[in-house]
Amino acid sequence: MFFSDKSALPTPEDALPGREQRWFPLAARHLVLDAPLVTDEVPEGLEVAIFGLGCFWGAEEVFWQVPGVWSTSVGYAGGYSANPSYEEVCTGRTGHTEAVRIVFDPAQVAYGDLVRIFFEVHDPTQGMRQGNDRGSQYRSAIYFTTPMQQHIGVAMTDLYGQVLGAKGFDPITTELRSAEEISYYYAEDHHQQYLVKVPHGYRCHAKTGVAFPARATSIAEVGLERPGRYGKQLASHLGRKFGGEWVPGAEPDTTGSGTITFERGNAALLAEGDVLRFELDSESTRTGMLEDVLARHLVRFASDQSIQVSWARAPK
Repeated sequence: MFFSDKSALPTPEDALPGREQRWFPLAARHLVLDAPLVTDEVPEGLEVAIFGLGCFWGAEEVFWQVPGVWSTSVGYAGGYSANPSYEEVCTGRTGHTEAVRIVFDPAQVAYGDLVRIFFEVHDPTQGMRQGNDRGSQYRSAIYFTTPMQQHIGVAMTDLYGQVLGAKGFDPITTELRSAEEISYYYAEDHHQQYLVKVPHGYRCHAKTGVAFPARATSIAEVGLERPGRYGKQLASHLGRKFGGEWVPGAEPDTTGSGTITFERGNAALLAEGDVLRFELDSESTRTGMLEDVLARHLVRFASDQSIQVSWARAPK
């Protein structure tokens, strides 16, 4: 079937066939960061974020400058054709968007901060284009690699959409999907760190000019300095719906740790330096719902992510 509309996604049947394997070599090292370029094996403690925000040359440049980012690469994601070429992606017949893959240290930069940058450096309301760049390969996308990333990404997309709508913008069209549903294929080597190789090369960031809303830093700071007080606030906020009650840790514990007891499961709030760690009761049949509620609360009231949050299942 002849496919001519670059602004429409092809069906799997109409997509180009692709290739069984990558057909070009890639550099061993990143040109800016002291890290490998190909990061299929991610060091322990690091996470991966995948965004589509228009032309990937400028997108990669934005993120390799963020402190806490360990490595970046550009590629093709969200489509059907395996191991495509740039020219094939530009036909619109692969279904891919141009993407940047970011490996970062969540102890140094929170995923929420990366999402904020993502929204502020492009226009997520433009559908299958960014500025004068038109076609499905320029669509906005967030591909989540962890459940927490999904909680944060969905909540922040909803919040930013409300802010943009109040200023007269169209609804956000960002594609929100799990990375487990898609494949990421590295782009050809000359596209990697392109703006290092071509310093005056093309950059397209059709920004809205609207800053992400100010975050609740007071809540975050309370959490960092006095986690017990944060635990009380959290339990109070959720108490009416989920029966939350704050039980402080045993004396003489000065960290402010304790347990939030819910009718549908328990969550221990532990302070470890500047990290708040929740251990969820693995015996609860409603642990998934409790995790979802806690994550959404944290995103809504501490969306600056100056609180670093980690999740764990308490042993049975």
